[in-house]
Amino acid sequence: MTKDAHIVFILDMLNSGIVDPKNIISEFCSKFQKTERTFWNKWKNAQSEYQILLTERQKAKNNTIVSNDVQNVSNGLKSKSERLMNLQKQADDIQRMLDSNITPDIVKSPKQLEYMEIERKLTYIERASLMKALRELQSEISKIEGDYAATKQDVTSKGNELRQWSVVITDGNKN
Repeated sequence: MTKDAHIVFILDMLNSGIVDPKNIISEFCSKFQKTERTFWNKWKNAQSEYQILLTERQKAKNNTIVSNDVQNVSNGLKSKSERLMNLQKQADDIQRMLDSNITPDIVKSPKQLEYMEIERKLTYIERASLMKALRELQSEISKIEGDYAATKQDVTSKGNELRQWSVVITDGNKN
């Protein structure tokens, strides 16, 4: 990279978001008392350095993204597809329970003072809460997948308003 003040000025302008040379040339010529030809020579050099700078920034950004992904994996964070599979498994388990109408339960034996695992029928309240949980899981899955994304429709015919028509219905008399 060069330390030429002209190129540094142009790079600063490019970094500030002004990328059109027509917006830079007048300020360059007035600040440095140089001709347009000098500007265009410096512009070529600054453009090549700016492209190198952008490439380096993109590489750094990609490296950061990759390192964040590696960090997430090492921390045990799940990907979108893993979260979806987990939600789907929960929904399938609830659906199986609703279809069989049976739930596992633990009861205390009165005589032996032990706990026993049994299967019993679902109560109406349990069934209702399972159905609600299933709806919420299915809704969450749909949100993640974008199944119900809002659609925007153009009802104005490419920006122009539609003509409004009115129909007058008469009984046939000419009064």
